[in-house]
Amino acid sequence: MEERAMESSKASGLPNKSGSDHRKSLVCNFQYHQKFRTSGGLSDWFQTVVGVLQSCILSPLLFNIFLEVVMAKALEYVNDGITICGYTLNNLCFADDIAAVSDSQQGLQSVVGRIANTSYRMGMCISTEKTEVQHIDRHPNLMTITINQQKLKQTDKFIYFGKVINSDGTAERDIQRRIGLACDGMNRLATIWISKELSTETKVLVYNYMVIGILIYNSETLTLSERLKNKLRAFEMSCLRKYLGVSRIYHIRNTDIKNQLNIQHDIVDTIRSRRLRYFGHVVRMQPSRWPHRALYGHVHGNRHRGRLRKHWTDNISDDCQMMGLSFTQATHERERENVYLSQTHSHSYNKERKKNHETGSQIRQCPSRG
Repeated sequence: MEERAMESSKASGLPNKSGSDHRKSLVCNFQYHQKFRTSGGLSDWFQTVVGVLQSCILSPLLFNIFLEVVMAKALEYVNDGITICGYTLNNLCFADDIAAVSDSQQGLQSVVGRIANTSYRMGMCISTEKTEVQHIDRHPNLMTITINQQKLKQTDKFIYFGKVINSDGTAERDIQRRIGLACDGMNRLATIWISKELSTETKVLVYNYMVIGILIYNSETLTLSERLKNKLRAFEMSCLRKYLGVSRIYHIRNTDIKNQLNIQHDIVDTIRSRRLRYFGHVVRMQPSRWPHRALYGHVHGNRHRGRLRKHWTDNISDDCQMMGLSFTQATHERERENVYLSQTHSHSYNKERKKNHETGSQIRQCPSRG
């Protein structure tokens, strides 16, 4: 394993200083001598020849270097994958979470096979029990992908960085899961809501951080239809009514409940604000970054017949229309001013823009939601 670590450090560009081999000393120093404390005292000294000490800060660094070398060797001169704006993407990596992607079953088998073979030559193996296959399409098909003659399990949903990737490409299951997690957080804090020692302002802060924070996690990338928006609003109002102990039979309006709690924006407005911030972040990225390519590039391939589904850029266009801007105008404005987009009510924002336009001043930053 030392030889593999040496090869990985050399391939990653770890420099050597004259007169000493720092790569070799770095690897050899991992062979720590240590003892275990037992009920009878300390054990004898023994040597750690595999891996590093627990909680050693070099452990994730070395693993990432090693994995980068494995992926670079495996996917060198590989053209299989998905094509966006003329560039081929065949893998998404974050630490030890690797997602191989392709536009065909043969291409995916080629990519997975090369990664598995290169990993085996470098002294690592892929767990077939933890590896799954997913076909994302309106009508997903069964796929046969193997590693070392073992067929991988195919799934219709996959949780990747806390987000549910559904086989049909919709956000239905992801939102349903977020609502379930937020509901669990709401129930676990029941003693907070009925407490008379805490002020309303404190309870609202707890609600925003511990309930809404769970609900809107990773919401910047959600594509919301009107039905999903209504589902989120209904859950939000059920939480606020539970918090105040107000039943629907009292016929109290939702606006009155929000005014009582001094909540000015609903959950959809919050998600819109986060989505626009992320949109501004992607716009300012370098053109070589994949999020920027995905936003402006063309994905090669054929689409299905019928009406197109609502895309994330359609949500952005709707958000821009609420502010009196087109998608192109919002893009150019963010590139020129280098500020974040923030959501406000359409009437107040248009009024302020008109006022600043009449005075000849330029709006340097959108009003904060607070």
